[in-house]
Amino acid sequence: MIIILISILVLINCLNINILQMVWRQKSRSRRQKPRARGQNFGFGDKNLDPATKTSETMAKSSKPLFIEEIRDTPIRKFVQIKAGKDGLVEAQSSFSINEYRVFFHLLTMLHKDDDEFALQRISIAEIIRDNGLHDAGTQYELLREAVFNLSHRTFSRIGEIDGKPYKITIPVLDKKAEPLLEDDKTHVLVRFHPDLKPYLLQLKSEYLSISMKFLNQLGSPYSIKLYMILKHRLRQQTAYPKYSVDELRFMLSVPKDSYKKYSEFKHRILLRCMEEINRETDIRILDITEVKRQRIAQTVCFVLEGKPELELSGIIDSDPLDLEPPAETPELEDSPIYPTENVFRIQVHLPELD
Repeated sequence: MIIILISILVLINCLNINILQMVWRQKSRSRRQKPRARGQNFGFGDKNLDPATKTSETMAKSSKPLFIEEIRDTPIRKFVQIKAGKDGLVEAQSSFSINEYRVFFHLLTMLHKDDDEFALQRISIAEIIRDNGLHDAGTQYELLREAVFNLSHRTFSRIGEIDGKPYKITIPVLDKKAEPLLEDDKTHVLVRFHPDLKPYLLQLKSEYLSISMKFLNQLGSPYSIKLYMILKHRLRQQTAYPKYSVDELRFMLSVPKDSYKKYSEFKHRILLRCMEEINRETDIRILDITEVKRQRIAQTVCFVLEGKPELELSGIIDSDPLDLEPPAETPELEDSPIYPTENVFRIQVHLPELD
């Protein structure tokens, strides 16, 4: 019994000695360690910094790369190509502003004809300002940056059939965007087209529209750009008298429902102004715009078109050859204005001389 008590006392003394040694070591370690400055627990060296004051530049330097993929930043082409026709984007609804169109077309010039996937693209705001000949670069810089981010919320809408029933099909424009945090990098933005746009922009084989950027850059209205694309495609189909219902035109031009409700306002505020700008700045000419009325209400709008041979050649040099689509059906005479053919087509025929 005495031996057991002695063993217990010895064990207690050993434990006390170990505890005292641990306490002494901890105190010695704390004496050798320098006191931390305020904020060091949050990764800052400045004692005056607080977690809430952590700057975007510090975050950018410490964060991991967001994208690990090739970045394309050089325009490849001087023209754009877009899927046209009933299943394309040319006649689809797109509520773009003029600056959003400029950004969109700039992105299209970076696409290669052999691309099967969309690459991440670096948009240079300065290049867009230069290519469009814009003045007041400071103001335009902010407007174009805003347009890039607005474009991420834009869509194309077209009418199509699914299971034999009509649907309004909506296609997003952008899939990804990234804004630089470092001040030195804020002259550009990284974006990528949405994968749903691949059938409309990549590997185009038939019924697509090819337009030189020199004409698109001259247009200053989103309505003019859209109408030019629509009529340019119809003229390439060898359709000199295209016609659309008033509702179709309003849909394709993305005219708000509460704006220009009367056709007379729609024609004078939009169609005639577009006609003037398109005739002045592009390679096609709108000779006239007429209406087919029922009960004194305009139902159908008819255009009379011709090309400008002197400008069409320069546009072809900038773009790839485009296979002409089969001619559209000839409009019925009662719905079509009658114009002398020499105002639409200029054909020179050489006959052999008779002996």
